Amino acid sequence: PGDVVAVTGVIGDGYLGLQARLDQLDDLTMEDRAALSQAYQVPQPPFGVEAAIVRHATAALDVSDGLIADAGHLARRSGVRLEIMAGAVPLSGPARRWLDKAADRPLALGALLTGGDDYQTLFAAPAKAIEQMRAEARDVAITVIGQCTTGQGVVVLNADKSEMTLPK
Repeated sequence: PGDVVAVTGVIGDGYLGLQARLDQLDDLTMEDRAALSQAYQVPQPPFGVEAAIVRHATAALDVSDGLIADAGHLARRSGVRLEIMAGAVPLSGPARRWLDKAADRPLALGALLTGGDDYQTLFAAPAKAIEQMRAEARDVAITVIGQCTTGQGVVVLNADKSEMTLPK
């Protein structure tokens, strides 16, 4: 409890890349569909952040099952509750454009947060270590998306701090 929760890279491109491969993204440009398909087919794990995680993080794992499922694994193994701010989760340009066109934005955002195959790193660390981790991470983006608190499980919060209902 007291640590922040952070993630490398962007979330949701793996899910959208699969949708692109299945021809389910008609509302995006060919360029966006190609970029998302590439993200799914040839994931780019955040190489260069390992040493910073070893030195500073209190817990870490890859995001392969979906951000929220993997956050649940981290929370369970660490004996904490993770509070994730949905609006803080980093999204790529194509993912933002897809989300902006979604008929049901909360449902679409939930799909991005639970979709999987992103192969980024989710971790907990003291807030005071984040800037040092960013300096050590060699061109890997690190975004704080929440905090560890006492309790159990994962809660995803909207901008108004209300709990977000997820599709799965």
